[in-house]
Amino acid sequence: MALFSRHKAPDWSADGKPGNEAKCRKLPTPHTLKRDIWFDDPHTARAVCNGDADGIICPMRQQCLMQAMINCERHGVWAGLSEEQLAWMRKEYRREPAMWNVDNAPSDEELAAHASSREDTTEPPQEATGPIQLELPF
Repeated sequence: MALFSRHKAPDWSADGKPGNEAKCRKLPTPHTLKRDIWFDDPHTARAVCNGDADGIICPMRQQCLMQAMINCERHGVWAGLSEEQLAWMRKEYRREPAMWNVDNAPSDEELAAHASSREDTTEPPQEATGPIQLELPF
């Protein structure tokens, strides 16, 4: 099995224009750190993308989201969104790529409310009645 991207990644350097460059390129690379914030520290990674730390939102957020959605990225922070937000968007807008927009992602509070409402409506698991007996032809 080979791992490959379904879609070529955008030019994160924005052709050398520092104001349009992805903010993640300006951070130390994972091999120089003891941990990778994009996978190990999602709160810090989201703060970088969303501009919580310095007030500047990453200019490549929408391209990052498209890359994640097209390639079905399931782990790490992409476009300042959590794994749960990406999963929700993947499910909700499965056949609507035009809706893959950072602004369409639910907030953490909305996700929590949605999860709690689903827990309230689920039926309790049925108790097992014992092992299932299969009749085999031999």
